[in-house]
Amino acid sequence: SAVYDNKKLQVIAALKQSLNDPANSDPARQYQVHLRLYDEYKYYNYDSAFNYTKKLRRYAEFRQDPSMAADARIKQVFILLSGGLFKETFDSLEVLSIQGVSDAVKADYYSLKARCYYDLGDFDEDDFHTPIYYARANDCMDSALNLYPKNTFEYLYFSGLRNLKKGNNDQA
Repeated sequence: SAVYDNKKLQVIAALKQSLNDPANSDPARQYQVHLRLYDEYKYYNYDSAFNYTKKLRRYAEFRQDPSMAADARIKQVFILLSGGLFKETFDSLEVLSIQGVSDAVKADYYSLKARCYYDLGDFDEDDFHTPIYYARANDCMDSALNLYPKNTFEYLYFSGLRNLKKGNNDQA
């Protein structure tokens, strides 16, 4: 754990230091560094990951790019879900528009929504609500899988998750 943490912190420190590099002063390059910082933090530190999603959202709003704005919002919603904030996750998904965005962003949206329903079903773990949540999740996951290119990591991962939740352990 200590070795992992140390390596993670070294990468994060290098990325933060690169923000001061004049070569990275361009807003588009800053965005890419913030995106990498989000990726480093997303499974490691909730608060820091959430803060970097706010920076990603500000940049996307500045650029007035609907796909980039939706992607940044999806990343923020992922952090909310990872923190167990189901209400906030569903509220955020409800107002997130995916009209006019790329298929990749749409796929991420549907897979995140599916994961939200799967997680809520796992949390409830009852005979009434869980099957309803799993059915909704499966519908969302089908939409995501129709958008992810076959044989990509995302397609295989989410296909396995869907099979796992359907009880198809051998296929998963």
